[in-house]
Amino acid sequence: MAFSVSTYPVPVNTVGMYLGVHAYCSLGQLRGGPQGGFQEIFTDGWNNWWANNTYWPDGQWADPQIVANCLNLAGAGA
Repeated sequence: MAFSVSTYPVPVNTVGMYLGVHAYCSLGQLRGGPQGGFQEIFTDGWNNWWANNTYWPDGQWADPQIVANCLNLAGAGA
């Protein structure tokens, strides 16, 4: 089975960054800690993926950058 992995940096204060069509995506390395705020990788159930990296509601710090790792499989989109 052939596959590949795509990695996307998600900078701070990012909401709804479209990652593309992939079989699966997950939160990868957190950079520059300490980690705070909200980091999220999510899908619509049709292999479209997005990422958020936002501050806490009270304005405290968020992680300067997170990484999303996405798996590409034949027939799963990318």
